[in-house]
Amino acid sequence: MVVGVLRPVVLVPMQLASEATCQKLEHILTHEFLHIKRWDPAINCFQNLMETLLFFHPLVWIVSRKARLEREISCDAEVVKLGIDAHQYANTLTEVAAAALEQRVGGNLSLSVPATSGKTDLRQRVEQLLNRNSKSTSADAFTMSLLAVATSVLLCLMFLPGLLSAQEDDAVYSFEEKVAIVQNLPEDEFAGFVKDEDGKPIAGATVDAWHWSPGDETTTDSDGFFRLKPDRDQPTYRIEVRISKPGYAPYYNHVQPIGLKDFTATLNRSTFIEGVVKDSDGNPVSDTKLVFDQGSKRADGVTIGSVTTLATTDASGKYRAYLAPDDYSVKVQCASGFANASATVKEGESSTLNLELKQGAKFEATVVDSKTGKPVEGLVLFRWQEPKMKAISDKDGKIIIEGLIHGPLEFNVGHTDEPKRGYYLPGNLGRWWSKDAKKEWQRRSVGDNGWQRNFDDLEFEITKEMKPVEIVVEQGVTFSGRVLDPNGKPVAGATVGPAKTGSGNSLTGDTRYSVKTKDDGSYRVVMPAGNKFEYNLIVHDGDYQEWRNWAGGVSETIKTKPGQVVENFDLTLSRGGTIRGFVTNFRKGLKVQAVAADLKSNRYYTPTADVAEDGSFEIKFVRPGETYVQASPFWLYPKDAPEGTSVVVQVKAGEVIEDVALDAVE
Repeated sequence: MVVGVLRPVVLVPMQLASEATCQKLEHILTHEFLHIKRWDPAINCFQNLMETLLFFHPLVWIVSRKARLEREISCDAEVVKLGIDAHQYANTLTEVAAAALEQRVGGNLSLSVPATSGKTDLRQRVEQLLNRNSKSTSADAFTMSLLAVATSVLLCLMFLPGLLSAQEDDAVYSFEEKVAIVQNLPEDEFAGFVKDEDGKPIAGATVDAWHWSPGDETTTDSDGFFRLKPDRDQPTYRIEVRISKPGYAPYYNHVQPIGLKDFTATLNRSTFIEGVVKDSDGNPVSDTKLVFDQGSKRADGVTIGSVTTLATTDASGKYRAYLAPDDYSVKVQCASGFANASATVKEGESSTLNLELKQGAKFEATVVDSKTGKPVEGLVLFRWQEPKMKAISDKDGKIIIEGLIHGPLEFNVGHTDEPKRGYYLPGNLGRWWSKDAKKEWQRRSVGDNGWQRNFDDLEFEITKEMKPVEIVVEQGVTFSGRVLDPNGKPVAGATVGPAKTGSGNSLTGDTRYSVKTKDDGSYRVVMPAGNKFEYNLIVHDGDYQEWRNWAGGVSETIKTKPGQVVENFDLTLSRGGTIRGFVTNFRKGLKVQAVAADLKSNRYYTPTADVAEDGSFEIKFVRPGETYVQASPFWLYPKDAPEGTSVVVQVKAGEVIEDVALDAVE
């Protein structure tokens, strides 16, 4: 721990060693060894921790900076007490600070010197050295350190609930350091500056990657600087990003490259649509939201269903919506009626769009059970993009929504038992369908192999004259049991999920029915019944894209019926093997994976590894048995892969297989 704290300080004198005199080196090393003697690095470690946890509170930074300065001044005083001339020592400090600044501006951040990084702090240190009446003592430094610690602990206790859910934040950087960060940015990070039309920094702007999913967002600081390491399914994938602040037209890019060395986004106040919303009698409609929808976007690895910006009318029915350049559908929906329109927004241009509301349509539905035909209470029809759009079936299975816009309307489906951040999970429901749904695959549809999907959204055509619709729901199958390692011990934090036997895929083409085991290794999951179709469960040691100690395991295939409860369905992880080899025609972002030939696996938990720049690879945690080793792009059925990109090997528990050769597709 001490070495980690001292490293940036010691590197500076080593860098200057070729030019510095022995006297200057003596000054620097004496100062640093006095820090060690006084246990200052340990105190500094604690301060760093508190600054990281409480980065948002200015008092922490004020007290902490004062404590550090007092430690440096106290240490300087002890250096002089050892007989070193104060004037010569002051000259050494200023020269080291100048050299450190040169290194920092040049982009080598590892050579920064915390003790001399601030001009004001350095001036105070030099003034204390040259002021013979200085009263700074070790006691002052110790008192300030205790004050910093006490302040941090007190604030930590005050803000503990927020800290448990707060994101980590980078340390405070100087502007030069921020520029250096952007110019030397790692390939997997996104950083830059946000400015207005006049080139002035915009503080407090939201930088949001994957805007529909929480967890990949940050805000700009006083310099307009931001830094983000967004999640990506593949290293080569670009991200969707939206940079916004009220009163400015947002920056939006659904295929944003990251790792850019000099990124700046400009937000302006000149790109907007404004107008007035009135009801059918010509009266202004206040406090009503307008939805500006850019439509679906095809990003790397994902289709984004909808990209929306909201605006709200004031007391006189007026609104102004700052928008990114694009084509928009515009929608208003409230108790007074609805309106929809389209608009095109161009960079730097404004336009006027006045809207008059029409009388909305009424949607009525009855929800019934697929086996009994009885009403089902608690089904939720909702739209995650529009929190106010939500209706729940009552004890008679009835749902009524009034004031709807005419045209197609797609509902998300869930159950009241499992609300999650405004989204409702299916709960004990396995499937749902409606013969009145707009799309054929949302009606009851069973494939030739006996598999029935019917667990996605429901879309209806909304008209003024529409008749009540019927929604049929099928109860799910409940599995419960424990996950064990090969030694029979329960495993916490493992993932249990379904596999569509014979496909190597999940039941749904995603991870929606995957669950984590509890501390005692137990799990419970509800999923659609197989009916005539057989499927199996899989277990993975870790979270999605995480591999820990063991290879995966699979269950036997099983027939299931709606409402069935399967208890004590234990799953066992396996002792995996390792596959090593090389890939010709190497390219950046190339990956390899090991797919079990029995195709009882779930592709989201298939052992996968990056290919090194020399073409070599190592895949760990491979389930024993016949296995296809594939080079990306991956094929769901390995036999369909181009010749040379997939080979078959036999893997035994604990075995290491060497020299597997693959040929990547150019």
